[in-house]
Amino acid sequence: MPKLPKNHKYQQISLDQKKKIIDEVNNKQNSIRSIAAKLQISRSTVHDIVKRFDMKDRVVLKSKGGDKRSILTENHKDFLSKTINKELYIIIVDLTKKLINKYPQLEISNDTIRKYVNKIGFTLKRLVTISHKHNTSDTILDRKRYVEKIYQKVIDMLKDAIYINETGFNLHLSSSHSYSL
Repeated sequence: MPKLPKNHKYQQISLDQKKKIIDEVNNKQNSIRSIAAKLQISRSTVHDIVKRFDMKDRVVLKSKGGDKRSILTENHKDFLSKTINKELYIIIVDLTKKLINKYPQLEISNDTIRKYVNKIGFTLKRLVTISHKHNTSDTILDRKRYVEKIYQKVIDMLKDAIYINETGFNLHLSSSHSYSL
């Protein structure tokens, strides 16, 4: 069997060789082993070519992967963009459902919607609620005065402080993520 170049993983079998293999097997002229020896091809490769022909009635490999054209039309894309801009808290599953409700003939996966949403520049961001006066100069000054007051009184945090345990509260009452450009 001829040596393959180091950067080449598999031996290339021409279409003519594949047809010759199929013809010899169909005419029962030779066994797979003898065909492989005669053409200097591994037995497993000859076997795979024959099996592929038996199963698919073809000699050449069909290209892998599906249709690379987008399922989404401009109307679909426009609907998705408007919906996300209106409802930044929407999740992909709900976005897909809304699209299918609007266009019932459409068959589409959540993953396709997610890829499109990412493609148009929306990413999921964690939401943090901050009061509008949380970091104003007055609030920062009040915090500083409070800390200075505690240090002046020399409070013993083990004896003078009271610690209150957490109360039962569901943190999942509101969404913690939203879409942002």
